[in-house]
Amino acid sequence: MNYHNHFGLFERKKKFFNKLFFFLKKISRRINKVLESIFDNAWTIIEQREKQRTIEQSKFVSAQHTSSTIINVK
Repeated sequence: MNYHNHFGLFERKKKFFNKLFFFLKKISRRINKVLESIFDNAWTIIEQREKQRTIEQSKFVSAQHTSSTIINVK
């Protein structure tokens, strides 16, 4: 293999790996966006449920009972 063939092979490999790297970066960014969307939606649901739970709990105020009988302890 002469120098020119070797250099051409090197250039083709370099171009291939550059394209592969670009493609993998693109996929990685897309996966990241999808995961961020999933977590954002989940967090929104959690916040909504927590808000609703707080509202429902505030509706039910526990009754406080007082004793009408005085007990003397000696």
